[in-house]
Amino acid sequence: MQRESHDPLAGIHVLVVEDTASIRRLMHTMLETEGATVVEASTGREAIELARVEAFDVVLTDLGLPDISGETVIAEVRAVSRGRTRIAVVSGAHPDDLAHALEAGAERAFAKPVEWNDLLRYVAGRTACAGARISER
Repeated sequence: MQRESHDPLAGIHVLVVEDTASIRRLMHTMLETEGATVVEASTGREAIELARVEAFDVVLTDLGLPDISGETVIAEVRAVSRGRTRIAVVSGAHPDDLAHALEAGAERAFAKPVEWNDLLRYVAGRTACAGARISER
């Protein structure tokens, strides 16, 4: 008899792009606890290279990366995944910068500190994404 999974993110492959190690590890642990398979990147270039060799369901990226802009990461991941990867920004950036991320192709922009349940619903695909939007706490 097969046990039914109660992990809300079971089967979802997530790339977390965050240069602050403690935040990156926390997001990794929390997403993995919910059942996701998680890969980490600390730079934008690393994220783009990972997206070229692995198929991700969701990418969660910061905007303030040490090497290239989060907007560049969004555009490149969109291109290499042919638009199949859902991308959200998780950043402490100014609301105007979050709006630019949406213009660059992110589906959602979450302002730090993030409401975990909102992020969880997004990753699980249970949010209405009829239009891109910024989620603020």
